[in-house]
Amino acid sequence: MNKFTPTVLYHSKLITLDQIVLNEVESQSRNQSIDKDNLKGIEQSIAQVGLKNPIAVEVAHIDPRDESNSKFKLRDGCHRYKAYQNLQAMHKNTTNFDRITCVVYEKNVGQYAAFDWLQWQHQQNEHLEKRCRHNSYEDSIVTAYKLLTAGYLGKDIAKLVEKGHWGNPLVDDKLKSWFKNNCKGLSESARDQLITDVHLKGAHLRNCKVKHYSRSDLQKILLSKYGIKPGRGGATSPITNTTVWVASEQDSWTKVLSPVYRVFKDGNKAGNNTIVFHCRKNGDNIDHINTQRKKIKERVKTINDWFSNNIPAFKHVKVIDDVKILGQKLAKEYGEKDGEFC
Repeated sequence: MNKFTPTVLYHSKLITLDQIVLNEVESQSRNQSIDKDNLKGIEQSIAQVGLKNPIAVEVAHIDPRDESNSKFKLRDGCHRYKAYQNLQAMHKNTTNFDRITCVVYEKNVGQYAAFDWLQWQHQQNEHLEKRCRHNSYEDSIVTAYKLLTAGYLGKDIAKLVEKGHWGNPLVDDKLKSWFKNNCKGLSESARDQLITDVHLKGAHLRNCKVKHYSRSDLQKILLSKYGIKPGRGGATSPITNTTVWVASEQDSWTKVLSPVYRVFKDGNKAGNNTIVFHCRKNGDNIDHINTQRKKIKERVKTINDWFSNNIPAFKHVKVIDDVKILGQKLAKEYGEKDGEFC
């Protein structure tokens, strides 16, 4: 992958709005329209205190005789630029919004110039300390897909996907590296899902070895099977009179003890208790998944055995009636299914 650092010509230069043109579609990391709520807030801020962060432009054409004829491509600051356009239209009797402060970068004439800027712009939008709309999930997918298929992440990788060889492990290795280096604050499972969605954008169904369940995934499953939404505590199904706790390896002890606390609090057991379990950490490690599944079953058995041996009312009654394991090992050799219990 190319490493691109644009050369600064001017750290701060006032440029008229009509000298600035929008960047090319292929080098635009935003894939949604203007965020109107965000835009309104930026307009109000600029009107009250001025522009705090200059926009970034690249030289497109310099007229040495008449600077007003020079042109620049917008590279970062689409919302700020649009806010200035709106303020200019609203304040036609003043010239306060005719020019905007810019960081001006030297023209990039490299082979992958458009994709250099695409990579750079995505990185700019990842700066969490900046007051800007950060890359959305879709922004990152589209950016990675463009860079991959254009050969920016490697010509050999681009040739593989061009020929339909998305299943080659080199493709996933390259995408995994890119998401790790360019998408801040994401878990391993989130990055893995991004890779899967890049495959889908290339019309390829990725044979995921391990499934990671997001909150929305769990919500759909529990709504479908129990008519409930997952929460931090247990949720009781109006369909089956079953209270369901969703557990992972990170909170398995807390969740298996929750039915115990409820029994002591209420003085008896009302309805059935079920644990729905899935792994969240060490995503692609099959041994880790197997170990954690075994552990939670052992913990549930320990609790049920203790109650059976020490409390007469529970001699033939389980505190926790069932442990449902969500299918995560989706490769053919394991035979598990996405969203199904195994």
